[in-house]
Formats: sequence, structure tokens, C-alpha cells
Amino acid sequence: MADRSGGANTTPPARDVPAVPGAGPDTPLVAVSRSGVSGDLPLTADWGPEDLVRA
Repeated sequence: MADRSGGANTTPPARDVPAVPGAGPDTPLVAVSRSGVSGDLPLTADWGPEDLVRA
């Protein structure tokens, strides 16, 4: 798991928050992807295929 919580801007884009029930500006964002994620996304953590297999 890549932890990106160390000082990163973790504020979700305002246009996306209303689309997720129960989500708000303080909700940590995470991603699961089989092909990786961009390093400039405001994510708290992300997981790839190897991470899921290890889990």
C-alpha cells in the first residue's frame, strides 16, 4: 500500500463529493487500480494488484 497522508492535500475535488453518499470534505480518498494511479492525485492511499494478492 502506498501511504500518501504525509502532508499531502487530501481534499477531494468539490464536484465528486456529492456523488458519494456519506462523503464530505474530510473523507480520505483511496484508489484501487490494476494499472497504477497518477502521483498527483489527492489520495490518502492506493492499492495495486500485488497489494490485493498480499492481503
